[in-house]
Amino acid sequence: MWIRSDYKFQRENFYNLIERGQDAIDGILEVAKQSDHPRSYEVAGNLISQVAEVTEKLSTAHQSISKLLAP
Repeated sequence: MWIRSDYKFQRENFYNLIERGQDAIDGILEVAKQSDHPRSYEVAGNLISQVAEVTEKLSTAHQSISKLLAP
């Protein structure tokens, strides 16, 4: 069923984005600590928000597919 394959593809992409986002957060936090520059902390905050948004989208996708596939 194409709904399941699309969901699987979407889910894998969300996981990939979350993992890459977490790596980026780790990197920018290290830069922020070393430079103590306010802009670095602003970028880190933005990345954290973006990862949180993708995580929420993953949850929403799961809820949607559960409703679609419910008997």
